Amino acid sequence: MSIDVECFVIHPFQELVKIAKEAAANAEAGQSDDPERSKRMLKSARGLVKEGERALQKIQPLWDAQVDKHGNAFKRGIADNDVDVGNRRVLEDLLYDLDDFTELDTFDAEKYSEVQAASKAFALSALEAIRR
Repeated sequence: MSIDVECFVIHPFQELVKIAKEAAANAEAGQSDDPERSKRMLKSARGLVKEGERALQKIQPLWDAQVDKHGNAFKRGIADNDVDVGNRRVLEDLLYDLDDFTELDTFDAEKYSEVQAASKAFALSALEAIRR
């Protein structure tokens, strides 16, 4: 079974942006219910959007350049041994649970911080792998 290596690397960041935008919208909608909590959630959600978009803006052009230069040999090299599966797994696990924290009444700032740190760790390891 073949995996789409690009999707394996890029998808977690796309998912992060999608979930974080939903959380930001929910925080904005809940401003009248709990203004202080809404403000904290909105700030955290926007931080996640920014982190995911930053990763995509750095990884995608570099990925595209390497594919243009090396073609399928680059993809095989990434698939065989270059991607830090551990960091990706941590991010995926956190994203799986993040849906539970997108409503104002379930917001958990610590969870958002964990996701942001995991996203950064995987982005940096992906960038390192792509540059090799």
